[in-house]
Amino acid sequence: METRFREASDAALVAAVRRGDTDAIDEFLERFQEVVMSQAKLMRIPRAEWRGWTSDLLCDVVAGLMGKMQASPRSMVAYLITAARNKQLAAQREWSIHQMRLGERATDLGGAERVLASACSESSVRATYSPDWEPAPLPPVLDRLVSAMESAISPDEHRLLSWVAQRTSFSTIARMLGEQRSTIVKRVTRLRARLIDAALRFGESLALKERAELVRFLRRTGAYDAAALDALARGERQVLKYPMQRSRPRRRGEEAIDDTAR
Repeated sequence: METRFREASDAALVAAVRRGDTDAIDEFLERFQEVVMSQAKLMRIPRAEWRGWTSDLLCDVVAGLMGKMQASPRSMVAYLITAARNKQLAAQREWSIHQMRLGERATDLGGAERVLASACSESSVRATYSPDWEPAPLPPVLDRLVSAMESAISPDEHRLLSWVAQRTSFSTIARMLGEQRSTIVKRVTRLRARLIDAALRFGESLALKERAELVRFLRRTGAYDAAALDALARGERQVLKYPMQRSRPRRRGEEAIDDTAR
């Protein structure tokens, strides 16, 4: 698969990935596949799971790169090796914690028989509320923001967004939709960028007081570029399309990426 990033340096490729460029994501997943798969072999991951384990890690790294504000890794290969080790350690810790919690929740009934203590159901929790209980309403400006963002997406995208909000893994979403995991990552990336742009465009239509309230909320999410929010707070339009993050200055010797080539 030929892409315009085939000859790009690792640093230039990562910079494009952080901007959400789908061609760069494709090249990233292909370029570093063997590096991660070799780690799966070293860590004695079952052979049948090598490809899925590798794909999961690479897609997680892509999602992480696009969501982080700090500088890009100096060496992507070293970063991926560390990420692979951390993934395996996390899986081992998760298994150990799961076993420990099972033991803590178990109740002895005599002899060797053990059963799990009953859990409080959702209906039981709702039963503790008073008859007139209602959740706290959103501030009016945020309620209108939700409406503006919902109108910008299709029913299928709304369903995808709800799965992401419920922390459904990309692998699970891909299986439910019959698509590749990398395709889901790219769809979520594009959806995220559109929603960010929709929120900022909505903010431009607000009066000063409501706009300030919206900016405070958006800053707390950590998903918006600080310069774009500063411009929104001042009522200025400094760029045609707000970035998710401010890209870092190019290092000496690093290739420039022509955004107009998209």
